[in-house]
Amino acid sequence: MGFFEVSYLSFQRHTAYLQYTFATTRQGYATIPHERKELQMLPSPAGKQEDKKLAVTSQKLSLATHYHQTGRLKEAEQLYRNILVEQPNHAEVNSNMGVLASQTGRVNDALYFFQTALSSDPKNGKTWANYMMLLYNTGRIQEASSALQQSLAIDKNFSLAFEGVYNQALNLQCWRDVENILRNLIAIKNSPSNEMAMLGEVLRRQGNLLDAERVLYDALNINENNVAALHNLSVLLLYQNRYSEAEDAIRKVLSLMPDNAESIFVLGAISVGKKCLSEAEMAFRKALSIKPAYPEALMNLGVMLSDQGRMDEAIGTFRKALIIKPGYREALMRLGVALGYQGRMDEAESTLRKALAIKSDYPEAIMNLGVILGHEGRWEETETLLRQALAIKPDYPEALMNLGAALSKQGRCLDEAETILRQALAIQPDHADALVNLGATLNKQGRWDEAETILRQAVAIKPEHADALINLGAVLSKQGRLDEAETILRQAIAIKPDQVDALVNLGVILRQRGCLEEAEAAFQQALTANPNHSEALVNLGATIH
Repeated sequence: MGFFEVSYLSFQRHTAYLQYTFATTRQGYATIPHERKELQMLPSPAGKQEDKKLAVTSQKLSLATHYHQTGRLKEAEQLYRNILVEQPNHAEVNSNMGVLASQTGRVNDALYFFQTALSSDPKNGKTWANYMMLLYNTGRIQEASSALQQSLAIDKNFSLAFEGVYNQALNLQCWRDVENILRNLIAIKNSPSNEMAMLGEVLRRQGNLLDAERVLYDALNINENNVAALHNLSVLLLYQNRYSEAEDAIRKVLSLMPDNAESIFVLGAISVGKKCLSEAEMAFRKALSIKPAYPEALMNLGVMLSDQGRMDEAIGTFRKALIIKPGYREALMRLGVALGYQGRMDEAESTLRKALAIKSDYPEAIMNLGVILGHEGRWEETETLLRQALAIKPDYPEALMNLGAALSKQGRCLDEAETILRQALAIQPDHADALVNLGATLNKQGRWDEAETILRQAVAIKPEHADALINLGAVLSKQGRLDEAETILRQAIAIKPDQVDALVNLGVILRQRGCLEEAEAAFQQALTANPNHSEALVNLGATIH
């Protein structure tokens, strides 16, 4: 009587931290560094021939820059190239040509021009910035990181001109590069509280929690009311399950900014951690009333509703998040799981495959897809997917539990199933589902005393775990302890009245004890829940005849 349930992740606080950047990022590349002027050609200046040449070059460059800034790219390029014929290493012209080539999609040309410009003038921060933006935008992340290190080694003050580089690195989650820029800004600014606040979050993202906390407190020593530092400190403490400290920090933010949706959202996540679900729901809904297009708040609200069994509401909430953010892979994964709980297996499978189309090495989506296919009896695919999830994330107790359950459910490889389930419990000893599946596996091996011990552990951890009670009832029944088995099974049915296995097992016990009418009623109730349940049909027929 193996138990194989759709498994889903425990609540993950997908906290969206406040991105306190320098300013709104301009789209595209930086503007041309040369000052814009309304121009007309001047008469040739008098003087030495060299001075005349320089003056002509300056006039050409001014006119080319004007054309460039007004969108007359062909005329601009013609003049730039005219200058480069005589001065191929002209730093400003090469830099501007790099921008122009970038704008017209000629990546290799742009790289060449930027590199030539930097060879001539390595102390031009704007050229470095445009060069790095091109590298980031074309997926040359390693080269961009190398260029960033090289430029800041020349002059750490360049970081003041790297607004676009910072934001692009942030968007691409190139945390080391973001950290590099922030550390340089902190070194050159007199009161770098804001930069420290951002650095603390970046360090947390890299898993460097001790340094992150130290930096955030340093920021607050400079400015105790720094909202970014308080917010990011609260997020850091939340991720460490230090709920009281996290709440103190976020409530200070809300005393300064009562309608800050992101901080109200964090308060909701803290309430979830404290198991204050009504307060959490109120916080998430308040955040959404302030900021309706807030997919992270919608997703977390959906998870909470799902955990409470409010599947219709959860599904609607996940769908709202996906309207706002169609490629939101975690919302897709959660939606797929919720659909699976409702038995909508085709929709669940399709939704999980959409999540995997976005990120093919997404272990949670792979694992849940395996579980969905297991419910459809597609065991080979299930086993393959669960092993794939574990190849990505070896210490993943949910995947280990489901793989052990899949092997046990098929009645084969029971020794391997036991080993895998014990691996899951070594990682998470209080994993009730893993205990239930281990108990079911031991039951199949006839190891009833061990099975009973394990299943009672599961019930002690989670008294209303109906499947633990069902499996315990089955073990007691096999030992001939029918009174105890009946009591346990009735407890399971009180929790899940339409649980077919519990009803069938209860019916079998009642029939063995000669209570035929009650047995028949139990089998009929099982068939009402699942008209095609073969064991209920067979046992009903045997009872009637």
